[in-house]
Amino acid sequence: MFGLCLILVCVSCFLMFLNIAMQMKDRFYKYVALGLGTIYGFQVFLSIGGNIKFIPSTGVTLPLVSYGGSSLLSTLMIFAIIQGLYILRHREGGDQSEQTKKRPKQKSKSSGGSKKQEDFVTQWLDE
Repeated sequence: MFGLCLILVCVSCFLMFLNIAMQMKDRFYKYVALGLGTIYGFQVFLSIGGNIKFIPSTGVTLPLVSYGGSSLLSTLMIFAIIQGLYILRHREGGDQSEQTKKRPKQKSKSSGGSKKQEDFVTQWLDE
């Protein structure tokens, strides 16, 4: 059962890497994310395929699971670069979405609330 869950987590990470790559607008960042995602997926495939005797065992470690300092470091670097691209994608998309979300302030009739509360609510809604 643990093995199946581990395979699902690895496949989920691989699919998220590809999803991030496909949503990038800049071609260079798209290729970087796609390449790193492919490296991760290929490493998972070689490790799991070797363990179930689907392909000959190559000695490649399973990312974030198998023992190996340099393997762990390189996998964490892949995750960090992909995370940076994910943040970059949100910043690029966030600037456009904030401009479209802006709406003119509407005067509402208060129902017994104070002016400070009304100003706070309108300021919070505009952000």
